[in-house]
Amino acid sequence: MENTDAIAAMLDSIGHLIAKEADAKLDRILLYARVEEGALAPSLFEDHANFIQYVSPSLSRDYDVLFDLWRQQSGVHWGEIEYLLHSGSFDVRFVYPDEIDPDEDTFVRRDRVVQRYFGDKPIVYPPWDDELPSFDL
Repeated sequence: MENTDAIAAMLDSIGHLIAKEADAKLDRILLYARVEEGALAPSLFEDHANFIQYVSPSLSRDYDVLFDLWRQQSGVHWGEIEYLLHSGSFDVRFVYPDEIDPDEDTFVRRDRVVQRYFGDKPIVYPPWDDELPSFDL
């Protein structure tokens, strides 16, 4: 990583973003995101007593800060970020492409990462919207 002041400001901005998106009264909230040039897949998870709640991120918010952070690094860029907001503080782990099994299903990997932080509790996702349009190719 390069400019440490800029990076610190971006990491702080990510924490504020997470707090706006999820229930900031909770002790632990995880942002797990995959980032690559032109593609961003953020996911938020709240740690509750008996379950883990998925929170659908509002892409109208400024998640581009993740791209900005990703671009700060020279050389090989990380491919995933695990950002745990807890008790007014945060821990960040950057995961590099050589640490990611390309054969592992993305959703299986995401659930495994979430449960590493919050334990083996069920992850509750919102119901699927059957009203979404479908198209034939």
